[in-house]
Amino acid sequence: MVVRALVGLCVCLLLMAIATSPLQFLVIRVMQGAFGGIVDASSAFVSMEAPKDERGKALGNLQSAEAAGALVGPLLGGILVDLWGFRPLLLTMGILTGISALVAAFTLTEQSKKNIFNEKLRKQTHFTVLQTFHILFSHQCTRGFIMAGFAAKFAVFGLVTAFAPYVENISQSPHLAATWIGFIQAAMWGATFISSPWWGKQNDKRSVEINYVIATLACGVSIILQAYTESMISLLLLRVFQGLTFSALIQSVVFVVVQYSHGQNRGVSIGATNSLLVGGQIAGSLSGSAIAGMFSPSIVFVVMGAILIVSAFFVLPRVANQMKHPSIGKS
Repeated sequence: MVVRALVGLCVCLLLMAIATSPLQFLVIRVMQGAFGGIVDASSAFVSMEAPKDERGKALGNLQSAEAAGALVGPLLGGILVDLWGFRPLLLTMGILTGISALVAAFTLTEQSKKNIFNEKLRKQTHFTVLQTFHILFSHQCTRGFIMAGFAAKFAVFGLVTAFAPYVENISQSPHLAATWIGFIQAAMWGATFISSPWWGKQNDKRSVEINYVIATLACGVSIILQAYTESMISLLLLRVFQGLTFSALIQSVVFVVVQYSHGQNRGVSIGATNSLLVGGQIAGSLSGSAIAGMFSPSIVFVVMGAILIVSAFFVLPRVANQMKHPSIGKS
């Protein structure tokens, strides 16, 4: 599935490079969303292959790799577009992705594969997508984390459309606003890249619920404070702190889903979870745009930070239970 996702992405990039109309490009982008799914496949692979007591570390490293791509990709892509143009860039990225698919096909090995097809697992029930959604929401822990993750994606992506005009408003040099935006975003993703493995290790060592609550409260406060900053340096520091804390959230949601999923159905559980999180991403982006249009960009930061803080209540019942029964956190 990892190789299939890479091949799907490769083909779509190559097709985009030869598209001749906006409609063709749109259709291919939809195909990319349908036939890609590298994050879901990679998460499933990592969770299956990593030892049980090191899953948090493995998922943290995976998120760190995603952050590195988010940091380097736009920067490198912008430079190459200026040098080459869009078509050569898409063609080059398609070829590199195809090479990645070949490397994955010959280097990724499934150590757990020998255990998957034994008699016991052959008799395991395979759940449909609808059944998987029902199972995820019927369990208090997975339901709480998925709802918290939805809110986290909603809040953070709600800031995307408001961030650029907000920076322009507080920048003392409007002609440097674009540079500041790029630099601040790069710093935030850099902080995510650095902190993701650390949070993953913490999830292996102690209660993921406590880690999540601490991180989401700190992240929410940092976002609200950004609405009241008056200098680019303070905004930069707050965005870095946002990256340091937000890096704990989505990987913790996936970690919990993995812990409560059966081996044969882990992939569909991760895919179902990610589809819900993407729903939060879409809803947040639309809502952030609407709020910024009706009020001001600074109000968006206050609203989204408050949503993130309130989302901690989805996980707090589990924290309270663990305080009463410490063995729950260890299990």
